[in-house]
Amino acid sequence: MSQTPVPSPPSPSEYPYAPRPPVKVEAKADWTRRWLVDQTGLWMVAGVAGSALLADLLIVPLMRVFDQRDWGAVWVYACMGLIAAQGAALTVWLAWGPEPFWLRLLSHWCLAGMALSFWLLGVLAAEGWNDLGEALGIVGPALPLVSLAAQVPLWIVRQLFGWRLVRRDAPPVAATPLLIRDLMLATLIAGISLAAARCVDGGRSLGKEFWFGWGIAVATASGLGTIALLPAGGCLLGMRRFARGASLIGLYAVVAVAAVWAVFLFVFTGSRPGAWELTGLSIVILSFAAMLILAAVTARTWGYALIYGRRRDGGSLTVF
Repeated sequence: MSQTPVPSPPSPSEYPYAPRPPVKVEAKADWTRRWLVDQTGLWMVAGVAGSALLADLLIVPLMRVFDQRDWGAVWVYACMGLIAAQGAALTVWLAWGPEPFWLRLLSHWCLAGMALSFWLLGVLAAEGWNDLGEALGIVGPALPLVSLAAQVPLWIVRQLFGWRLVRRDAPPVAATPLLIRDLMLATLIAGISLAAARCVDGGRSLGKEFWFGWGIAVATASGLGTIALLPAGGCLLGMRRFARGASLIGLYAVVAVAAVWAVFLFVFTGSRPGAWELTGLSIVILSFAAMLILAAVTARTWGYALIYGRRRDGGSLTVF
């Protein structure tokens, strides 16, 4: 006859002689906080994207309604700054994003195509079908080469110094060089961009002046990528304290405005623009900086940060 085993008495180091072991439960406050962060991030994406697309849509109709020297032209200059920041954000995502290159490339040009579509709708509403075809024939083929030129400094710092965007909640991944597949795709993109540039204005003017103008445009786009996007990315996405980074970019924009005024007032005194044109350029710079700050707030809300280095965990651009 089998006997029922008698359970051994609990050890003095176990409950109820010792404190009850802790039970890990998900705090309701943590779940609520994450839900609020997700909802805030969605609304911020909608606000930033909606503002940019609205600027694409309205800039041409506003240029038709307001004269260059009217106070209403302030809205035109502000739209210019927002559109420039829109292109800057897409450039940063393509060059520094954490996703595979082909996916970043696809999303980059899908969003750029959406922005171009909104701009063309504004051209159609303000100018009609004839001007719509002319605008598409100039701006459409010009976009790839201008975008490529603006990306060059960002790609350089990514390949040389490991600048890249990461998600804070994602497992660390070491910086990797471009694969042969990516290099072939980049070569194809460069070839397509140059071929598209030849089609600007229907390819009717391909002389020395045409390519000289393209040289100036490419140099300008690369220069702006260097003096605008590198500092903005480092301060707004790389600094641990966002408020300090945003303050530095605001100060940088004010210094840029002062430099523009100083150059045209004291250097190019013979052919300088008027005070209202300089005011408009100042509005473009300040709205550009403000839109970049809003885009960076949105990216950081979604957990993105800029790191550097070849290690898996990378490093912060600053410890401020």
